[in-house]
Amino acid sequence: MTNISAHVSPTTVKMQSSALIRFLSELDVAENTLSHNDFGERLGRLIGVSDSIALAAAHSKLRRAGLAESDIKLNPETNDIEEKTQQVRAASIMFINKSFEHDAGAASLPFPVPNAAGTHDTPLAYEPYFRLYATHQRELDSKVQSLRAEVRQAISEAHPKLAQLSALDEALDNTLSPHTRKLFVSIPKLLEKRFRSLQVSLNTVNTHSTTDPQQCLQPGGWLAQFRDEMKQVLLAEFELRLQPVTGMIKAFNKEVNAGHA
Repeated sequence: MTNISAHVSPTTVKMQSSALIRFLSELDVAENTLSHNDFGERLGRLIGVSDSIALAAAHSKLRRAGLAESDIKLNPETNDIEEKTQQVRAASIMFINKSFEHDAGAASLPFPVPNAAGTHDTPLAYEPYFRLYATHQRELDSKVQSLRAEVRQAISEAHPKLAQLSALDEALDNTLSPHTRKLFVSIPKLLEKRFRSLQVSLNTVNTHSTTDPQQCLQPGGWLAQFRDEMKQVLLAEFELRLQPVTGMIKAFNKEVNAGHA
């Protein structure tokens, strides 16, 4: 029998979060507020504390439903979940990339281009970039949560073991969402440290490139570098948010393959 709880173990969560934390660490912004251990292990501990409660609730829900072992049941909605996930992933990545293109004026959510790039005395305000990242986060949260619920519904109707996984994912999602959202909310605040660091360090090297908004957005400019780094952090966060969905789809495919063996 498939070990359903293995799909959400603390070790798995730490592995899934490593790309995002590694990138933040490389930018030297995760030293105190959001270190690798803080993000991965704190989330792992939250899962460890709630895991038995969530499992009990999920099992109780299944018992009330009177589910029994049976063959995998495939219907059009179930067959489409992997394709739908790929479509959402591709569209979200494209939306993010368009925001951070060199000439993103046509994008619905473009990277802000300042009228003046700031000086030692009047540094460029970070607020527009904070709003950009936070808006992307809200978009991603809405899309992923909607997709996650759709995948849960689809797999729950396919097989009792997948219904168990679906119920467990729902229980863990309800328990952990407030905590994970707090961790994600801290990311744009951490990026401000990188924003200020780049502005100050390159200000001392090349004053002209930091006072001319067009120069600072050219390759090698400090704001262009920050734009690229912010995009990479956002893409890594998106992949982390999507992990519960991809985990359920992998479990679904495993059951389908086992049924055809």
